[in-house]
Amino acid sequence: MWTFLTKIFQKNTKIKICDQCGVVLKKNDPAICLHGIEEGLEYEMFVCEPCCIKIAHEYDEIEDLKIAENRDDYTG
Repeated sequence: MWTFLTKIFQKNTKIKICDQCGVVLKKNDPAICLHGIEEGLEYEMFVCEPCCIKIAHEYDEIEDLKIAENRDDYTG
């Protein structure tokens, strides 16, 4: 996963704002741009590298808790 993110971070971004922390992203700042459609409207969401790392760590913690809970269900 980190190799994939590293490749994305090396690409240039337009001047935008991180939707997580509000930092202004300059031309060469590493960021991920997510595209989607919600209620028929297209949107772009930019996330800077530090926020991506934070989100990834939070996801890992949640997955670790789920694994522990499942293990407790079988051993409990």
